Amino acid sequence: MSVSNRGGTAAKLEAPPLLAIPPALSIPGAPKPLSTSSSSLQFPLMAPGSGKPDTPPLVSSTPTLSPALVPAPSPSLSTVPTSIDSAGVGSEEPEPAKPQYQDPIEEHQHLLYSDRESNLIQDIYHFLITKYPKVLWDFFMLCENRERWDLYSDSIVTASFARSTTLSLIRYFVNDEFQNHPPDEPSFRDNCIASKVIKSYLRKVGSKYLCDMLGDIMHKICIAEQKISYEIDPGKLDSHDEVVKRQILLQNKMDIILGRITDATNIDKIPPGIRLVASYFLEMAQKYCAEANPLPIVGNFLILRYINPAIFSPEQFGLIRSGKISPLVRRNLVLLSKILQNISSGVVFTSKEQYMVPMNRYIEQNTTRLWDYFKAVMAQASTTTNLVIDSDICTVSLKDLHLLHLLLFQHKEHISSLISVDLDRKMFEKKLDDLGSYSNKVSFAFALGSSAQKHVKDLLMQRKEEASYIGYLNVPGKKGPDKLTLVVGLNRIFTVKKGGKVGAEGHFVELKEIVSLTPREVRLIFTESEIAGESDQADDILGSVRRAFEQNFGMIPDAFRFRLNISPATRISPIQAVEKKCSGFVDAYKSLCNYHNVACNMALCWDVENLYTDNTKFNLHHFFSEESGGDTVAMATSELVPVFQALWHNTHFTWLLTKDRKLEKTFTTLADMLHFNTHLTALTLVNVSLSASNWAGLFDAMESNPQCRIQHLDVSSNPVFDDKVIGSLSSFLNTSKAPHGVVTLEMADTLVNPKAVLAAWAMLISVPKIRGVNTLTHLDISGNKIGDNTTQLAQWLGMTGNPLTYLNLRNTNIAPAKIASVFGAISQGCRHIKTLIASGLKISKPEEAAHLAQIISIPALASLDLSESIASEKIILDLLQSPPREGTINLMLRGCDLGLVAAKILRDIAPKLTSITTLDLCGTELGDDGIILVVEGIMLNTTLLSLNMNGCFGKGTRPRTDVIRALQKLIASDCPLESLKIGGGTKATQQMSKLMLPFLHSLATNESITEIDVSGHAMGNPGAVALAKVLQVNTRLTSVYWDDNTTSILGFTAMCSALKANQTLRCMPLPIGDISALLSSNLPEETKKRVRALSNELQQALVSRGM
Repeated sequence: MSVSNRGGTAAKLEAPPLLAIPPALSIPGAPKPLSTSSSSLQFPLMAPGSGKPDTPPLVSSTPTLSPALVPAPSPSLSTVPTSIDSAGVGSEEPEPAKPQYQDPIEEHQHLLYSDRESNLIQDIYHFLITKYPKVLWDFFMLCENRERWDLYSDSIVTASFARSTTLSLIRYFVNDEFQNHPPDEPSFRDNCIASKVIKSYLRKVGSKYLCDMLGDIMHKICIAEQKISYEIDPGKLDSHDEVVKRQILLQNKMDIILGRITDATNIDKIPPGIRLVASYFLEMAQKYCAEANPLPIVGNFLILRYINPAIFSPEQFGLIRSGKISPLVRRNLVLLSKILQNISSGVVFTSKEQYMVPMNRYIEQNTTRLWDYFKAVMAQASTTTNLVIDSDICTVSLKDLHLLHLLLFQHKEHISSLISVDLDRKMFEKKLDDLGSYSNKVSFAFALGSSAQKHVKDLLMQRKEEASYIGYLNVPGKKGPDKLTLVVGLNRIFTVKKGGKVGAEGHFVELKEIVSLTPREVRLIFTESEIAGESDQADDILGSVRRAFEQNFGMIPDAFRFRLNISPATRISPIQAVEKKCSGFVDAYKSLCNYHNVACNMALCWDVENLYTDNTKFNLHHFFSEESGGDTVAMATSELVPVFQALWHNTHFTWLLTKDRKLEKTFTTLADMLHFNTHLTALTLVNVSLSASNWAGLFDAMESNPQCRIQHLDVSSNPVFDDKVIGSLSSFLNTSKAPHGVVTLEMADTLVNPKAVLAAWAMLISVPKIRGVNTLTHLDISGNKIGDNTTQLAQWLGMTGNPLTYLNLRNTNIAPAKIASVFGAISQGCRHIKTLIASGLKISKPEEAAHLAQIISIPALASLDLSESIASEKIILDLLQSPPREGTINLMLRGCDLGLVAAKILRDIAPKLTSITTLDLCGTELGDDGIILVVEGIMLNTTLLSLNMNGCFGKGTRPRTDVIRALQKLIASDCPLESLKIGGGTKATQQMSKLMLPFLHSLATNESITEIDVSGHAMGNPGAVALAKVLQVNTRLTSVYWDDNTTSILGFTAMCSALKANQTLRCMPLPIGDISALLSSNLPEETKKRVRALSNELQQALVSRGM
């Protein structure tokens, strides 16, 4: 019986035919080799798998959550008396701590954690430690059995080491302990959370130091002198003389220990982290116990929690080789630790322990000595910089991962309730979902021998694979059934023979069908391989296969999943789809990288997961690969294959953009993606080096996609479009399934010959004929050599009701005799046109521009670009004298040959130009005289907001100071000008040099100009200094351009100071030209260093403003 993939009525579906069926992948024990050419990839059909949620698989879940699961506690670091009486002495002599649990190694050693899972666990704990440490405090408090606290602290501290957050963790718990206990209450009891965490930390970072410092002393006491007693209790000795002798012996031994502890050389060797923790105790003592002496509190950490445990139990810290301590030696160690603790606390013995009272004088004599040691330790804490930790300490063990995962699983709802920020909560829940349930954790909790376990683990590591199921599968053999190990990974499924050799293997990408017609049958059919056998856990195997597929390819529609043929249908349970970021792109991409044996680009994965959740534009220019030297380069062609395939069924991204890449080797993959994708609405493939046949294939793929939604298409800078390519493009346009058809078509610099040009016009005309409506609103045909072939173009432009709003005819080389007909068609049919770019057309005769006046009167027109097109003053006059129009317009005349006659026309007409808000005269070579004429007219204009006269300066008949005075009058006039661009140029005649200073001074109090461009005038440092002074007082300027002014150190220094005072500037590009000129000159190296420093300072100031 066959059923639909996710549950429901039974059906047997067949995959629709693709452009090409991929060659089968055969993997007899090795990953698929990378092919530089992309094959067509097919996801076969799939039906819902089986599995019984209430009956966990034999090996796909861990044992029940019981106390036996938790590993045994490590030896206690603090085994000295911690209940100190009023005299500072323990009331009882303790015995060495004994573990309360046996380490159930047979439980957790069977668990498998991949690098991905390990990193996820470490990431989650890093997040909790740095942002919500109270969660970790609650882990302890929610545990009814406090004997587990040592286990918790060991694993949590280990996780913090892996992400360098241990000291933050300790600081939090130390602060919590001080904050929640009154100053007069004994703090840092042995069983408090802070003490547990500190013990775990000290055991990892402090043991070696203790061995080096005290190892030889402890060896002598415990081994060489193990028969010598330091007992001073008169009740246990025969005479007073013996008591005195033992007291002297005890003091002498104590002197040796104190001398070793307080030795300056040993102080220098104290681990830096321990110094910092000591400083935390001092800080908290001063904050919360202001009336108390803080030094004994510091001693609570350094002596009670660190040094004394090693003296009392040297065998647990490796200070002695033998693990056996005789009762006599243990008594000696107790006496030494008692005295050391009371010296640290500055407290003498009382009658409660009368036999220790004779030691009080010794305590009083040495208290200051030990407190000075505390001060020395903390004095070095302020200069601590090297916190490098041994890599072994930072390694999170399987035991740690097991417990850390368990804690997250048990308390996930409680953790979520404590996370106050919504984004943080979502991030935590997402990572927890990615990690997966603890109850479903894969384990070896079945009869798989240690050798077989090793083989499986090695294979998983070699394949960088993560197991979701491990169990047995009985397969037919020559001498009867062979019992193989079946491994279901996230990417591949394979069997393992005895000896560790891989049997059959297949990738989920190639899985075509699952067959299970009996309760024990397991048959996985791949494109060119098959895994078949029997298992008592058949349903669990099928369920794990389906869950693993859902993990990576959950976005794939049912029609493209593998078939599922299972009987009876009651064995099949629905698989719940999991909503993932960006429609699961990252998981699909990673699995496809595994399939193609391509290195996964982790930077791309991070970007998509963190930067693209609200961005549906997939721009390949944002992603790079890292070379071995650390440099970043564009992703190689082979790396793009899994990227394009991951977009096949992606529902998040709606725009795919790439420019200046060679995609010929990935053409098939790209075509397949366009054949299947149903959510892309925009496609930009600019200069991608595809052949004409490739382009025809892409358009055919899009046409054959019954749900293609692309309505914005940019194929510019691909000069291979012949009439056949245009024919395929025409078919796509005419049959587009997008709701409103294709509305944007950019095909600049694409048409290879006149035949292709004519085919393009026929294509435009065919769309409204076939579809019944003209859909294009945006057309860019710039750079194509049209020549005389304009008849059909004019026919299409002149169609009644043409919805075109944007038309780019730049550099189309339209024959002068045909320009009028094209403009006439635009004025007649394109009444919705907003932007018309007709630059570079070389219009020299008035009759050629006969219809420009009608075009400029179209109410919808907002921008008309005639740059480098007008070569006649008469055309300028006719254009500007057109009848008044509704609405405003931006007029671009840059690069046109205007001259003085045109300048006089502009002067006379400018006051009447009430509809023009932007006038671009850049590069028109008006000269100084022309600029003066134009400015005289514009001063009387009441609507112009932006004027661009960059590159227009040039010596004329009048003094150059007249130009400056004219510009000063302009910005002081009633003209509402906001943007003024008056940059110079590379020629000396275009540069005003220091003559610009008076104009700059005028800007200081100007309250209308928000954008100014004074670059390219060779003003030198005086200009930069003047501009800097302007920026310190002007509160209106938001954009300034001032490069190419021969600025040097003095000018850069002034600008750096100005930026500190200015609060309104938002845009000021770094003067790269001037900086580069200085660095490439023959200046002394010290001067160049100063230039670099100023450049960095300037750049940082700009970046801090978001520029």
